[in-house]
Amino acid sequence: MKPIYESMKESFCRDIYRLRSNVVAAPVATVFADVGFPKTAAQTRPQTVFFRLDENLNVLSGGGETVAPLYDCLSVGKFFVPVFCLENDETAEKLSDFVYYNALGDAALCVPYEKREVLEQALRLMPMLRGMLDCRSLGNAPDWLFAAGQAWKSHAISVVISKEQCQRAVADLLHERLLTVWCEADGEDARVMFDGVDGVITDSAPRVYSILERLPQHSLLDRYRVFAHKGFQNGYTLAENSITAVRAGAEHALDGAEIDVKLTTDNIPFVIHNPSTKAMLKGEERVVETLSSAELESRERTDFAGEYTDRLEAMLQATAAYPHFPIFIEFKPAPQFYHIERMTHEIKGIIERTGAEYRVAALNGPEGMAYIQRLLPTLPKLNSVWEKPEPPTNAEQANEMLYRFSQRIAGTPAVMLVEDVMVNRLFGEAAAARGILTVVWTRSWYFKHSTWEEDGERSDEGFLSGFYATISDHAEHYLDIPVRIDRNREGDPVGIMRDGTERPLKNKTLFDLGNGYSAWGTEIVLPHGAKIHLFSGAFRK
Repeated sequence: MKPIYESMKESFCRDIYRLRSNVVAAPVATVFADVGFPKTAAQTRPQTVFFRLDENLNVLSGGGETVAPLYDCLSVGKFFVPVFCLENDETAEKLSDFVYYNALGDAALCVPYEKREVLEQALRLMPMLRGMLDCRSLGNAPDWLFAAGQAWKSHAISVVISKEQCQRAVADLLHERLLTVWCEADGEDARVMFDGVDGVITDSAPRVYSILERLPQHSLLDRYRVFAHKGFQNGYTLAENSITAVRAGAEHALDGAEIDVKLTTDNIPFVIHNPSTKAMLKGEERVVETLSSAELESRERTDFAGEYTDRLEAMLQATAAYPHFPIFIEFKPAPQFYHIERMTHEIKGIIERTGAEYRVAALNGPEGMAYIQRLLPTLPKLNSVWEKPEPPTNAEQANEMLYRFSQRIAGTPAVMLVEDVMVNRLFGEAAAARGILTVVWTRSWYFKHSTWEEDGERSDEGFLSGFYATISDHAEHYLDIPVRIDRNREGDPVGIMRDGTERPLKNKTLFDLGNGYSAWGTEIVLPHGAKIHLFSGAFRK
């Protein structure tokens, strides 16, 4: 048989169905292949299709009947992303040959939670593909933090949950651990969509699309997150990368903080960004990695009197009271002192001593991520892809760009961090359709302070791009924006602020979602003037 694709790039850049809606980062509509596939799929155009496979690579229906050989299901239409459901190593080995012969570079592997070792083995055979862990068998009240850690250990970046497990709090917790969430709906599409999931497993993709088409311009169904760059500096009135700034971010209920870590000559991790002490610490200029811990922590900062450089261990101890404030540790060794393996070993010990496993994430480029994954397998991973291409202007360019970036991070489970020029809805949609979380870094210059005048419009665009979050120097501008809409005891919609307080809405609209569901929505003006709509959960009238 002729290979389905001539190259993995062709596979990745095919024309996936794209919903022309006003919803930013709309949930993906996906179905299980069943009797009648692929004829029905060609009519309903799902964006993703789950294929249950037997050991001979036949696609099975929900009742266990053979639908068709996998080759026939994939070759008839190239408009969806396939997800292969695996049960054992034997199927994975045969699928590996199938993937390489047919040049499939754009697919996901889904394995039941109890057989997650199969996923880890399968992704070694097929490193370009993405991993999903099916957690539906865990019941209604599992330890989601532990399950999230097992997903990362298995190289999964997505989890599948049941409609009974689906709640806003569950989706928020899994997103906090940098996992995308796919949920079976079984007719409750509206409810699970408005609980903030990334993918809806439905029996009717058109029903999902019809719900989205009822919503206004720039609607958000999930919470858009704002992380404080080098801690919450509050207009540069607080010292960057300090305990004070990181605690301030937690106290203002931001969604997390990014910090930078370097290693001293006696192997102590310190929270500091700049490659040298120039213009930052008093005394003669030195490369940070040539200093001992005693030398580094004795130097007073030049910009904040009485402030010194903090040890990572002290910072994690000082923030232990904020378990749901994730700290993104950027492993930042200087190129001439590239001791990433030693740094990872030391940070691993600190995380264990401070009990910080469930409130930190690792941030690094593709070069060092393999070391981090080996020593810290259960930690969420944010993979930095530094490149400054022109933003894509069409779907083909967006797919090609994402393919190039995905190749660079293949083999390590990670979400993707990109530069500010990549704030672009086409790119965000290309990633979201594949279950890849993307974070945009609006400014990262260490040699000068960025200004809101430079970054404001770019930061607002993050809300409109389909990205998961922004890492920003200017998080203070977003503190007055509700994180979601909820209903109070009287059933009226109110804005829920970052500190948990309720705020009356200046404007509100009740949206009819069809099939008996409604949701309250309100228009929010972002700091630079762009407007978005936030919503309550969907409820029956």
